[in-house]
Amino acid sequence: SVPDLDVLADLILSKDKYRMDDRFAAMRMIFGGHTDKYDYHVAGLNEEFLTYFLDRAGFTQLVKVNRFGLFDDSSDAMFYDTPISLNMVAKKPHPQAPERMAEATPAKAGRNDPCPCGSGKKYKKCHGAVA
Repeated sequence: SVPDLDVLADLILSKDKYRMDDRFAAMRMIFGGHTDKYDYHVAGLNEEFLTYFLDRAGFTQLVKVNRFGLFDDSSDAMFYDTPISLNMVAKKPHPQAPERMAEATPAKAGRNDPCPCGSGKKYKKCHGAVA
């Protein structure tokens, strides 16, 4: 979930609909409020940019969703009646396909060792389970 640059830019340009202080608040959402050292953004993202970067990072099955519904967070943020967050769900494929595991698995990998695929699971609960 990120602030949607397209939506926020449109709000800022809506001079006939919003007062200057409202549009200034929308501008602060783009850059962060700067209320503490963590409250800032270093990039503005829209669906095109975020999709591009997620794809380049190896994510697949990218889907834009209205909300996550996990808990109350800024992914549900509204500016008056306009949702301002871009919420995407994506899958990160397993680091190594099962067919490459034979060459990546050391001969001395034990059942309780971490799986060489990088999943963080024990070998016996991951690729070692099929052996």
